[in-house]
Amino acid sequence: MYTTKMKTAFVGFLTAIRAVQGIYNEYVGEGKPLKYLLTYKLSQDHLELFFYAVRAHDGSNNNPTMRQFVACFKRMVLRHAIKTTTFLMATVTKEE
Repeated sequence: MYTTKMKTAFVGFLTAIRAVQGIYNEYVGEGKPLKYLLTYKLSQDHLELFFYAVRAHDGSNNNPTMRQFVACFKRMVLRHAIKTTTFLMATVTKEE
């Protein structure tokens, strides 16, 4: 299949498999930082959703200008900013 003219997707899939195997061999196992590899964390869905939100900001705009991108990004950051609460629980210790 990889010798045909329509091989791009297949070769890309093989390359992705080899990359995941390389990441696994590098970071997972005895004496290595990870016990297992969550491959779904390697997904780019979050980036696709972000750029979808940017394109959909002013209606159906597939090619936003830099000014439109910055305005959308600022709005998204402000909309999802962490809000403080008055019900914070904290302990105070005295230092002697």
